[in-house]
Amino acid sequence: MDKLSNEKIIEIVDVVLKQCNIFGTNLSHSTSARNALLNYTKTYNEYEGINQILINFQVPFDINESLEEKLNKILQVSRDIGEVQSLEDKHLEI
Repeated sequence: MDKLSNEKIIEIVDVVLKQCNIFGTNLSHSTSARNALLNYTKTYNEYEGINQILINFQVPFDINESLEEKLNKILQVSRDIGEVQSLEDKHLEI
């Protein structure tokens, strides 16, 4: 299994945690939540946290996909949501 760089993992985790409130998940911006998610991504043994985020994001995924594929899906959805939020904010300003 491909190892992700720590920088990539941290980028993904930060984006995910910033967006989780939109989905009403239990993850927060707390250090413990961030560390828990980092541990999931670093150990490559625990997929439940990543899978749960995908479920919360309502992103279809295959249980056999690599961790990197799953994380990239999360990152893309998070970016898409961020862009939508940005557009909504701009619309409110008009």
